[in-house]
Amino acid sequence: MVGHLQEQAHLLEAMQTQEAQLLRQLAEQTKQREAAERQLADMQTENERL
Repeated sequence: MVGHLQEQAHLLEAMQTQEAQLLRQLAEQTKQREAAERQLADMQTENERL
């Protein structure tokens, strides 16, 4: 019983660690996408001026 609970606690901790890593990756990808969108908007503005 105790061993089973310890195993479940270990799995939960591993899942939480993985979740935190995925959230960090998502935040980084979102930041990169927003930068790309700003760059595209700048390029479109420049094209309109030409």
